[in-house]
Amino acid sequence: MNKQTIPLLTSELADLIEKSDCDVMKGRMEYIGRHQGNPYGVEIRQFGRATAMLAHKFPVIDFNRVYGIGHEEIEHLDEIFAFFASANREFMIDIAPQRMSTELLQALTQRGFLQTGFHTAMYGVPDLSHVHPVDGLEVRRVQKEEVELYGRIFTSSLEIPDDIPERKESNLLLLEDPHWTLYLCWQGETPIGFTIMQIVDGVAGFALAGTVPEYRNRGAQTAMLHQRMVDALAADARLVVAQCEFASGSQRNLQRAGFQVAYTKSVWKRQEA
Repeated sequence: MNKQTIPLLTSELADLIEKSDCDVMKGRMEYIGRHQGNPYGVEIRQFGRATAMLAHKFPVIDFNRVYGIGHEEIEHLDEIFAFFASANREFMIDIAPQRMSTELLQALTQRGFLQTGFHTAMYGVPDLSHVHPVDGLEVRRVQKEEVELYGRIFTSSLEIPDDIPERKESNLLLLEDPHWTLYLCWQGETPIGFTIMQIVDGVAGFALAGTVPEYRNRGAQTAMLHQRMVDALAADARLVVAQCEFASGSQRNLQRAGFQVAYTKSVWKRQEA
C-alpha cells in the first residue's frame, strides 16, 4: 500500500477539520438528547454556518457551546445570545482562525465576551509508521454488555462526576451507530482507559480519550491511538483529526503518532463563566 501524504493546509481543509470537531460534539449531544424525555433539555440550532448546542438542564459550559462562527454570523449574534439566555446558560464560543474577523471579535467583546484560552486542532492521514502497539495492553471495541463499565471508566479517567449526561442510554445509541466506535484499553483483565472515534465522509475524528489516574504513563494513550489508526485505515478514511489542549501531553502524543498542527483556535466566554 502506498503511503499517503498529509495534504497541505488550506482554509477549506481547516473548515473540514473544524467540522469534524463539531460533528463529534453534535453527535454526542444528539444522543444525549435522545434519552427518554430528554431530561437534560438538549437543543441544537443552526445560525448561518454556526452550530449552537444547548443543554437547558445541565450547566456545565462544555455542553453549552457554539462551533463554526465567523464574520457572516455577526448578524445572528443577538439570536445566539438569546438562545442561551432562554435557559439562563453561560456558553463558550470556539473561533477557528480561518473564520475570524476583527469585526466578529469586536462584536463579542461588546457583548461581554473575551478570549479565555486556546485549543489546538491536529490532522494527519491514516498511517501506522509512527505509532505501534504497546506490550501488555490491548484495545478492544466495547461490547453491549460492557457499556456500564465503559461509563465508569469514562468518568474515572476524566475525573468527573458520575452524573454527567453521557450515561448508559446515550452510549448504547453510540454503540449502535456505524459511524462511531467506542473502545476500552485493557491491561490483562483490568480496564484502564477509554476512547472514541467517529468516521464521517472519510474523516476519522479521534475524539475523547482518557486513562484511569493510577494507570497513567503506561502507554495507554499510545495503544489507543494505534488501534484507532488501524481502524481508520481499514475504513479507508482519508484524513484523521483530533483536538487537544495547546502544548499538552495529548498534543505530544498526537505529534509522535504522525499528526501535524492544523491551527490553534481561540475559546471565548464571559469572564465570570
